[in-house]
Amino acid sequence: MRSSVICDLKKPIGRLIFDCSNARMNRGEDCSALLDAAMEAGINAFDTARVYNKSEASLGHWLRRQERSKVVVVTKCCHPGPLGNARVREKCARADISRSLDALGTDHTDILLLHRDDPALPAEEIVEMMNALVREGLTRAIGVSNWTCARIARANAHAEKKGLVPFSVTSPHFSLGEQVRPPWRGCLSLTGEKGKEDLLFCERTRLPVFAYSSLCGGLFSGKLRADEPDLFRRLPAPARKGYLCEDNLERLRRAEKLAKEKGATVAQIVTAWMFSQPLELFAVISCTNPARIAENAAALELSLTKEECDYLALRAPSER
Repeated sequence: MRSSVICDLKKPIGRLIFDCSNARMNRGEDCSALLDAAMEAGINAFDTARVYNKSEASLGHWLRRQERSKVVVVTKCCHPGPLGNARVREKCARADISRSLDALGTDHTDILLLHRDDPALPAEEIVEMMNALVREGLTRAIGVSNWTCARIARANAHAEKKGLVPFSVTSPHFSLGEQVRPPWRGCLSLTGEKGKEDLLFCERTRLPVFAYSSLCGGLFSGKLRADEPDLFRRLPAPARKGYLCEDNLERLRRAEKLAKEKGATVAQIVTAWMFSQPLELFAVISCTNPARIAENAAALELSLTKEECDYLALRAPSER
């Protein structure tokens, strides 16, 4: 599998990242066979969060039997409270990372992301707060999830000036499908008109992008067809809210057509499209079927032409 090195991590990370927020892991089940299948497919990075119920404990059960140096653990801290109250504070970050490390059974995370921003706080203050965790060895690299790139740029300019570790990763939504509404409170996307400025920033700076909901919450998983009469009911509520619109259904129709022509799956076509974009991209994928993990990993070997990419993105006529 293609891999890259995040600047502060100093070990390779595959371009596909396993999403540990699936229902089984959130319940704390032993998912060792699933995680083993991911490693066998070349996936060495696993994305979880303090707020994903028992996901960290499920990952930790498996992680304790692995060679730690070969696994990249990504978790997130400082998610807002149940009433939406901001928790981007040092005491919250320390409490979260302490509980995360206990659940994971490790003494450090490889990458620690702030799950949300708090625009009321100076970005400079926040990056200094996260650097304290790096200095203490609790995490190797730091990043952000659902931050605007203007805030990232401000934080990283301060880090450069002060000789601090910068935010090395951003994790917004990105996919062939547009995020038309936030599926959860505070979610940001590089898609659509609202995400255009941040998308251009990521293209220009080559800031690594950990793209969540890369298959739009299952809309592009291949399990559902665009013309399926029961599609609305079968699609999870967050995906219906965030991604269900006529333009995305047309993108799905085109992905289905191209998949048939190429003897590929819809998920492979959509993933290949993402990796055809001028981004330093890492796609976060969710799956509970070991065979499907191997299928998704094969997307990295699939190439699309510019004409095919334009067709999928609705930049070309529907007839090819």
